[in-house]
Amino acid sequence: MRIFVAEWMKTRHTILHRLVLLILLFCSLAVLGYAAYRKNSFSLAFFYQGFFLIWSAVLLPLGVGILTGILVHEEEEAGNFYGLLQCSRKRSSLYLGKFSAALVFLTGSTFLTTLIISTGLCFLLQKERGVGLFLTAACLAVCGVLPVLAVHLWISFAFGMGASVGVGICGLLLAVLLGSTSLGDHIWYAVPWTYPVKMAMFPMAFSMFPENMRTEAEKPFVLAFALSLVLSVLILAGSMLWFEKWEGRGGNR
Repeated sequence: MRIFVAEWMKTRHTILHRLVLLILLFCSLAVLGYAAYRKNSFSLAFFYQGFFLIWSAVLLPLGVGILTGILVHEEEEAGNFYGLLQCSRKRSSLYLGKFSAALVFLTGSTFLTTLIISTGLCFLLQKERGVGLFLTAACLAVCGVLPVLAVHLWISFAFGMGASVGVGICGLLLAVLLGSTSLGDHIWYAVPWTYPVKMAMFPMAFSMFPENMRTEAEKPFVLAFALSLVLSVLILAGSMLWFEKWEGRGGNR
């Protein structure tokens, strides 16, 4: 807990808080503004699909790349990782602290944005139910992004912020092409960047399936959920072991 608090305090001197708040407000105002203008033309399912497609397939892959890049870059700026590498605490705990800080940013921004948008949509469209469906999808999107977060944190330490953002852009393209279209029907499970959008779309799709088809509809969700958890543990454990022997980018060269 102390390591996490220390990591959180470090972020006060970065642009992360302002960046997250700006993205949250922009997405909320954009979606609700459009919904207020076209509320008689589209259903709640339309706005659900549109929001989670943008958030899970575009903003999350790119955001993870930027977020982990900034968190690691601040350590690089502070004496080329000297403070981090010379810390008396276990390397694995420090690495896990970075991961936890990034996860809190992602989870907080996802849930706050989803709560604002879903509440506003239900009010505008006069729907009594819907907030729970949106929040369930937000939870699943966060679960789906865990292996991506683990990958990007390692990339940020090993290769730097530029590499992390670059991979995030590639991940964005993969998520859009393979996660939200029929192009990835048979290969999406091999691309972790597709997991958030696949999992976020499940609650609404499941609610629209007739009961006799729900068992078949559950299969891709169970696969994505299992792959996300297993890959998260494997990648995080492997990168923590790697970090135990890491001596900075200069040391590795």
